[in-house]
Amino acid sequence: MRLRPLRNTVLSLAERVASIPATPTQLAGLFAATVIVRNLLESMAAGNLFPVPAFVFHFPIAYVFPMAFLTVLLHLLSGYSLRKLLKLMVFAWTLTLLPPFLDYLLGTTSAIGYFPLQKGNALHFLLNFFNPSVELQGTTAGIRIEAAIGCLLAGVFAWSVAPDRRFLRGIGTSVIFAPVFLFFFTRHSLVHLLTVDIFPYAETLQEYYQWHAATAPHFTGSLHYTAFIVDLVPVTLILAWFYRRLYPDSFSAALRSLRSRAWVLAVPPAGTLCFAAASGGSITFADAVSAAGAFMSSTLLVASSAAENRVAWTMRAMALAAAAAVGWPTSAFLVLGVSMAMLPGPAWVPGSLSAASAFLVACSPAGLSWGAWFPVPVLLCGLAGAAGKWPVGSAAAAAAAVAVLLAGPSGTTSYREHFTGLFDAVSRNGRLDMSLQLAREMAASGGDILNLGKAELEAGNEDRALWCYGIASKMDGTSTDAYRLGLNLALAREDEDAFDRLMDDVMSDEELRREMDIGSIMLARASSRGDTLFIRRAIEMAGPSPQLFHAFSTACAASGDPERASAYAAAALSHPDARAGQYAWAIILTASTGGDFDSLFRAGMDRFPRSTAIMRARLMVPLSLSEPPDREDLLDRVLKLQPASPAVLRTAALWSLGAGRFRDATDYSVRAIAATGEPDAALLLAACTAADAAGDSTVLDAMASYARSMFPGDPAFLRYLEVPAPGDGP
Repeated sequence: MRLRPLRNTVLSLAERVASIPATPTQLAGLFAATVIVRNLLESMAAGNLFPVPAFVFHFPIAYVFPMAFLTVLLHLLSGYSLRKLLKLMVFAWTLTLLPPFLDYLLGTTSAIGYFPLQKGNALHFLLNFFNPSVELQGTTAGIRIEAAIGCLLAGVFAWSVAPDRRFLRGIGTSVIFAPVFLFFFTRHSLVHLLTVDIFPYAETLQEYYQWHAATAPHFTGSLHYTAFIVDLVPVTLILAWFYRRLYPDSFSAALRSLRSRAWVLAVPPAGTLCFAAASGGSITFADAVSAAGAFMSSTLLVASSAAENRVAWTMRAMALAAAAAVGWPTSAFLVLGVSMAMLPGPAWVPGSLSAASAFLVACSPAGLSWGAWFPVPVLLCGLAGAAGKWPVGSAAAAAAAVAVLLAGPSGTTSYREHFTGLFDAVSRNGRLDMSLQLAREMAASGGDILNLGKAELEAGNEDRALWCYGIASKMDGTSTDAYRLGLNLALAREDEDAFDRLMDDVMSDEELRREMDIGSIMLARASSRGDTLFIRRAIEMAGPSPQLFHAFSTACAASGDPERASAYAAAALSHPDARAGQYAWAIILTASTGGDFDSLFRAGMDRFPRSTAIMRARLMVPLSLSEPPDREDLLDRVLKLQPASPAVLRTAALWSLGAGRFRDATDYSVRAIAATGEPDAALLLAACTAADAAGDSTVLDAMASYARSMFPGDPAFLRYLEVPAPGDGP
């Protein structure tokens, strides 16, 4: 009797919350806002905003899964209306904002994570989870207080709303909720423990979740995408159960519709079989999860065609989320499938085309290097999606598709394709620092070593580029790319004999002459050799162009004729197709001949606003004339536009050194060297000079030692640090 007021309060509060007018969209918005605010609070505590894979994929599903599962559990234990309970849980979930504030008040750290559960520490975790005075990795005092409050409130709620055996239900709910909370704080470690004997061994959970061998890894955040798919699988099953309980008529209608074209359900397994055959059995846990995500995305796409409009679009949204977590090719095929499912015309048309797309979705983790046989299963899966038109053929189509797929391609190339695509993307964006590393990854995975040679040469690593060319020549020395790399390498090394020998081979092969841009290669050679006669003839034959005028200017400079070099640099600028780099070159040349370089600078900035190349050229003019540097405003501007650019940092270091700002020069030199794979002697000498003038002996020692290791025969560094060169002794 004394507990009746408490029960009446709980019942009254539950009814008030359940009666709050809120549409499903508004409830979804409240839940999303709760999760986002919690993530932002966690980010503030950690000192950085979580990246997209964590913020958008991993962490939201990490809240959806427990809320959905706890709702199912509480409904079964209490007997309370599922529709009302879902609404109550969304409002109650705002209590998840409590841990960051509790941790702040208690002076503990708050971080999102999972307890690294192992066989040796499982008992310690179970016994101390609800003891906030004991520190447990992956959880904080606030999080465990939240869990304890959740267990207590769940028990009180079940006791209050249960139709019978209220006391037993209440105690049982609290007792059952406790290990459930423990599960959610350790589930990914549990997944690792349960599957570690099936897949290749990885030293850590993080490596286990992001180690891809047969599928393409994400550029960043592979662990978060894998965790998202792992959680999305049970969430999808729970949502299907919700659909069946809340909308039984709609669920039954969708099930009948799907049964009428049941052969289409063979399409996702067929695509997954294709992936399994392509992988050759070399599958890691992350590969298996990617395949599962693609399978789930394909299945949701196929099943959405049988559901009513609102449910169908919910399923497609979930399919798109799963596809995005797998990777870009899967997402592209999923979007294609959704588009095909919306086509007008007889039902069998969108049905067959979306089914073919669903097959592509399911097998997409295997990569895009398909054999000549590949259109056959795609066509058969399309027939399977048109069961209403060809019911007998659909059965044969599905069976034939599986039979064809069992042979599979010779081997997967998805991992290699991943690095090939990334290399192409970053190369097109001028990210040489990233393209070099990706070219190395691509070559290491069995890809084209010529791309590595090109990237190494662009980075100034001529010895490694020569090694790549030597290896590639043995494999395919007659390709256009091999000859192009060989010619560029000969130019860089000033190896006239090698250049002439390769050029003779090219000129004797009509196909090579047609495919290669001989003119640009010869022009580069003429510029480096100061061969103005060759370039003049090129101008006479091809007509004036900024590229030819610039090449002639470069050749004049190389031959020691700055006046003509300046004149032809100005001629290049008069052409409407002139580029910013040609303005930068003209500014330096004009300054060296005593011309009006500021007029050129203003003209260049008018034509190419905020061009860092032109601004850097203007900043270097006083230094090239041995005068005090000026235009600090330009220095500030280029540093804001490109704060990590090696060229900008080098300019900043030299400018600061010339201005007598030795501390700044030291800092910029350190940053420039950090951004450069192999710094040249001039940059290292500037760094040593700046550190010496600033009185920073520690940095000076480090700089001079590095310089001696890079340039052991250069006497310029001896006066800064008398240390044995590498290999000279201890």
